[in-house]
Order: sequence, then structure tokens, then C-alpha cells
Amino acid sequence: DARGVPFPSFVNFVRAASDQSPSPDSDLRESFCNHALASMQRVDARISKLDSELRAAMASAGVLTYLNFTAKQLAAALATPVQNPHLLALEETEYDDEPEGLAEMRHEAWAKFGAYSLDDVKPTLAEVEEELLGGGGAGGELPSAAAAYRPPECPRGHPYKALSRKYSHDLAFANRFIADFEAARGSHPEAQADLKLDEEFCCYLLGVGHAPFSRASMAAWRERHPDVSAAIRSLGVRLIRRALQAGMCVCLEVTFCDEDVSWLLEAVPQLEGRLLKQGGLSGALALPQSLMEDALLLPGSKCAPPRFEP
Repeated sequence: DARGVPFPSFVNFVRAASDQSPSPDSDLRESFCNHALASMQRVDARISKLDSELRAAMASAGVLTYLNFTAKQLAAALATPVQNPHLLALEETEYDDEPEGLAEMRHEAWAKFGAYSLDDVKPTLAEVEEELLGGGGAGGELPSAAAAYRPPECPRGHPYKALSRKYSHDLAFANRFIADFEAARGSHPEAQADLKLDEEFCCYLLGVGHAPFSRASMAAWRERHPDVSAAIRSLGVRLIRRALQAGMCVCLEVTFCDEDVSWLLEAVPQLEGRLLKQGGLSGALALPQSLMEDALLLPGSKCAPPRFEP
């Protein structure tokens, strides 16, 4: 249960055990990978204990259990035997740098697992500046609004969700992921993927974050930086359209209300029915086995998924 782990301890462990550190600890890196693999095998063993009829209902309803792996852990995940790969889904986290042969491993993941998604996507300050320059690169002169960019602020005046100059899962990386997904669908039409937009991206895109002051802070920032805000929204809309055209769904990692996304649905009508929510009050969905078996998946129950006869 991640709620029982002190947040700084988790952050420090991941930093020391991955490419977040300039010199990762080899023992911690191995432990990190082994823990991820063991988690996948425990979930798989639990699913195997369900009746075959229940597993079929899960597959029919599209119920998948997602597990996080870094790009450098993906090879080990692919090599690990599991009994129910079609009921498992992997998310590629941003903690490690891109290993050699990543595109090929992603293709294997889409062929093996129920889904393979990209976690925590957000733009960099460099990408926003390029957008403000009209896509012409950084050789031009930035508009004054961009040159005067300051991050949003917490109520006490500290920076809040400042854009980074570099980030592993930036928009360019996300577009390469989408291209890999399109290529994989050529040979595996049933492949599934979500593009998950990081909380920081959602703050700039929707004005909503996890912190209780996020709405007020982002509204004040947008008033001070309308051009930068518009550029980030433009980048977000283009990325979302690209993902939808490829056949992906889009997940916003914040708790949002209908009115928060109404402008987005107007800008991208195809997003209707393909927009997912995770984070904050919504959190990751966790269902007790009793509910899964007796209420949600048991054939004939009011909550059972519909069955279509040929």
C-alpha cells in the first residue's frame, strides 16, 4: 500500500535506483526491478485463482490490472512468465533513460499484454518556447510574455509546478511512442494503449492539480501569462488529437469536473468516451475480490457485463 510509504522515502529510492540519479546504485536498481517483477507475478497468481468464467468476464469487460515498469525494466518484464498476460497491462514510467531497442520491446509488449501505456507525459519549457516561436526552433526571439515566464506560485509565494527545461517523457518522446503504437497495430490490430498526462501538464492544461490551492494558483498564473497558457493548450490539443487518431485513449492524472474539460471536448470532439481519469480523489481503481466476483463479474448479477449472443 503506497499510502504507508513516506513520500520522500519513495522519491529518494526511485532516484537512487534509476537514471534519475547520475550514478544509480546497482543493488538498488536490481531490487527495484525485482520488486516490479514480483508484483506482476503476485497479481498474475491472484488472477489465476479466479474461476475461468470470471477471467473471461474480466476480458470481456476490459478489466486490466496496470503495473509500472521503467523502460530499462521492460526486457525483464517481457521475459518473465505469466499465465494471464491479456489481463495485465504495463505502464512505461519516466524514471529510466531510453534503452537500445525500445521500439522493438514495445511491439513485443503490445503483442503479449492487454495494454501498454505511456505514463506521466508533460511538455518542457523548451517545447513551449518553440511553440511560441511558431515551431521555428529556438533561433528566433522569444515573445516578451514567454521571456518573462515565471512559474505559478503556492499561497506562500513558493514556485508551484514550474516547467522543466528537460524531461524524459516530453511531447517529442510521446509522439515517438504514438508512432511505435501505430506501427505495432499494423501487425497487432488488437493492441491497446493510453497516453497519460502528468498532473503538472493537467495544471497548465485544465487549471487543476492535486493541491487544494491549485485552481486559484493556476487561474492567477493564466491571467499573468495568457500567451504561454494558450501555447501549452495548443500543444496539448495537438498531442491528444494525434493519440486519438492512432487509436489510443487519453488519461488525465487529476480529479477533474465536467466543466474543467468542456472546452477540451469542444476542441476535440473525438475525445468523448475516450477520456480517462486517475489521481487525487479518483486515484487508481482498487476493487476487493469479493466485489469483483459477487457484484461486478458474477454472471447474472445486476452489475455483470453484458453478454452478446451470436
